[in-house]
Amino acid sequence: MKNIFKSLAALFLGCAMFAVSCQKPEEQQKVTPEFPSVVEDFAVAPGSTITLTFNVNMDWSLSVSDSNIRWFWIDDNSIKVDKVSGKVAQEGTSEAVTVKIGVSDTEEFDQNRTCDVTLTMGGESKVIAKYMRPAKERTMTVFAAKVENGTFVLDEEGGYVYEEAQVSEIDLIWSPENADFRMPVKVTANCDWTVAAPSWLDFQEPDKTDGIVELVFSAASFEAVTGKIAFKTKDSDAVMKEIQVSAPSCAVVDLYAVQVDENGELAFNDEGDYLYTEEPVDAFTLVWPGQDYRMPVKVDAKCNWEIELPNWLTARYADETVLERAGVLEFTFLGDPRYYPLEDATADIVFKYDGKTVKTVAVTIPGIKDKFSYGVDMNMTAWEFNAGAELLTTIGYQAIPASAWMFGTEDACVMAVEMKDGKRVADAPQWLKVEVQAFVDGEDVLQRRTVSVTPSANDGAQREAYVIFCDKAYDQADYFNTDGSVKEDKKKFMVNLLQHGSDMDYITMLASESEMASAGVTFEVNSNPRLEGYFGATKYKYTLTYSNQYARDKGYMSLAKPYASYKVFDGVRKDQTANADFWLKFTSDAEDRKSGVVDMYLDMTPSETKTSGYVVFYAEDGSTLAIVECVFDPVVVVETVVVEFTEQSAQYAQMTGATLEHVTSGPIYDQFSEGMHTVYHLTYRMEGMPLKVKIPGSVKKHNVNPYSYRTFFKVNNLVYDEYFGPNDLLGEVETDGEGAVEIYMNRPDTQVQIGNIEMKENTYMSVINFVDKADGIVFVLVCTLDLSE
Repeated sequence: MKNIFKSLAALFLGCAMFAVSCQKPEEQQKVTPEFPSVVEDFAVAPGSTITLTFNVNMDWSLSVSDSNIRWFWIDDNSIKVDKVSGKVAQEGTSEAVTVKIGVSDTEEFDQNRTCDVTLTMGGESKVIAKYMRPAKERTMTVFAAKVENGTFVLDEEGGYVYEEAQVSEIDLIWSPENADFRMPVKVTANCDWTVAAPSWLDFQEPDKTDGIVELVFSAASFEAVTGKIAFKTKDSDAVMKEIQVSAPSCAVVDLYAVQVDENGELAFNDEGDYLYTEEPVDAFTLVWPGQDYRMPVKVDAKCNWEIELPNWLTARYADETVLERAGVLEFTFLGDPRYYPLEDATADIVFKYDGKTVKTVAVTIPGIKDKFSYGVDMNMTAWEFNAGAELLTTIGYQAIPASAWMFGTEDACVMAVEMKDGKRVADAPQWLKVEVQAFVDGEDVLQRRTVSVTPSANDGAQREAYVIFCDKAYDQADYFNTDGSVKEDKKKFMVNLLQHGSDMDYITMLASESEMASAGVTFEVNSNPRLEGYFGATKYKYTLTYSNQYARDKGYMSLAKPYASYKVFDGVRKDQTANADFWLKFTSDAEDRKSGVVDMYLDMTPSETKTSGYVVFYAEDGSTLAIVECVFDPVVVVETVVVEFTEQSAQYAQMTGATLEHVTSGPIYDQFSEGMHTVYHLTYRMEGMPLKVKIPGSVKKHNVNPYSYRTFFKVNNLVYDEYFGPNDLLGEVETDGEGAVEIYMNRPDTQVQIGNIEMKENTYMSVINFVDKADGIVFVLVCTLDLSE
């Protein structure tokens, strides 16, 4: 039995071995895929490349979702694909594979991007890697402008300096430069944002908000207000930052009036500007400087105010279109003559903002029952008529009346008084007609009435009169002493009138003797009897002398009656009238042939020696009206370049420390004389102080040195700007009655080195060339503003 079991076992084993030896090769060993462990990374950086290394034991493929390829992809030799595959050298044997996974650099807020990497082998697929690119975090910082002593701190370029710590609340403060309550903030953010703010807060939201942005919050609220500013994301409206904001009441208006001196007149400071009260006032009284009631004021306000005035008061601004009134504004309150009260009156000036009263100031206007003033038109100080009753004006005698105005009550009047040898002869002379505009009843309490004065033609001796402007009915005893002489205190109410007799000189020079002298002109009677033998009998013979060709600007003349013709002769009495190249000419400036000017060497090279010629005027019948011997004598009148202060400016200069000196050596002379020019040096010790300087009559134009300051330097209020080139001539130089120009300097923003001149700190220089008509330099004026002490 035991042997039977052994035989059966042997037989079974043999069969089994035979069965194995009879199987197919592929059925002999089966390989299964071996997948790696899952890799996870949930903090993948945008724009990065992930290196994924894994082992495979079979032919394989690796994929990412094709719907997610915008954010994650497989880098196949720089080509973005969603799937790659490979083979193994011997199936069943583990091999390492490395694949690059690309990540998009497009950043996103509020959205996480994920990626599953799937490996497929032997018909099976498994996720072997999980990645996530987190959403970008939104960031924002807000810094407020730095404030010291109630003022914004600025950098060297004039920009705001900001605090180092972030701000959670801000208080708007007053900005005098911008005339509002404001607070600048600097916002740094990595996303676009918007601002939600209270309705009373103003700001300009920028077009681009990511990055560094400066915002200015401003407000004007009648009451003090508090609220919140919310910075929100532009796309999701989520609040990123909240800041508490407060603004004080803008209902602040302070009024400063001009001080009134002991004479009841408006006071000025040393710079010639109005001297305002040191503290705000709640009441003031209008003053009477001459022809109206007024009071200049300075209003310092924190709001854009409106104003209500009594009916007898108006406000006049330098710019009638002024809209923004917050900040400091200077203007003048003027009485309205239509409603001037006879007796003193007081009323309130009411300042309002947003319809609410901010400030009231009491204003008093004195009664006007005793007020009176007058003025003469055409800037005349006296009236001069020729025998034909024509008025002498700046362009010669004209057939017009003398005119004036009178400001007063109905009792005011005008009276003409004939004078002789300084004594009253008669009231209301018949040869003088005075017309005064009638007073209109029921209209203005004070009226501005026009006055015209016209003499009759004079065929006799010279006549003289005073025209008296009276504040009440004329009384001879009020104006004249018993001997007929004028009372000294009444001369200010009189205008002198002179009418030449029938034997008046044929030629009258329009410029004064001092004006002619400064320009190099002399005009005098010629007593040489031979002239009549040469040119015909006349009692009007003159000698006109020029020292330079530009003297003619003060050589304009007016003729007592029209000439029919004229001729020009040279020194040997040869007629040169038709010779266009002759050095002597006469030019008539009026069609009535009663005025003109003599030109000598104008636009020509002048003679260096004395030269003579003649201009002769003829009547209709050919008779001689007048003979003018014309002499060009560059030796007779040699102009010395003298530059000096006017009398009044000399007083101002002494008070302020300003000086004017003729420079003949030193750095300034070396820099600007060029070895030939006269140099003067004007030094200011105070900015903004206009000073008048008398200059030679030969000066016609001026130009500004290219290296000097322009914007802060003025001649006769001419403002220079960047459009003038360095050598541009800036027009004619206009002088006043004293032959002077006004020069003004103010402190510029920076200091500039000029040439080799050593400039002290806080010292500024401007240079102007005063030139003649031919653009030749007459003198150089160096102006220095020295604020070093």
